[in-house]
Amino acid sequence: MQHSEFARAEKILLGLRDSYPDDPTLWGALSDLYLKAARPREAIPVLDAARARTPDDLRVWIGLAQAHLA
Repeated sequence: MQHSEFARAEKILLGLRDSYPDDPTLWGALSDLYLKAARPREAIPVLDAARARTPDDLRVWIGLAQAHLA
């Protein structure tokens, strides 16, 4: 993402998510990518899935607020 290669970063993160669907660290990176790429509508389902798994994680709620605000 440092070089604005959002498509490449997204492909890598989606592949990791497919390989490790229970890894909670991937939602943050993927939703952050979508927000930085001005694609908040794609961040919302990622964050909703994270909220279902970790409803007490405030980072998920903050991410959802940022996505809806964008």
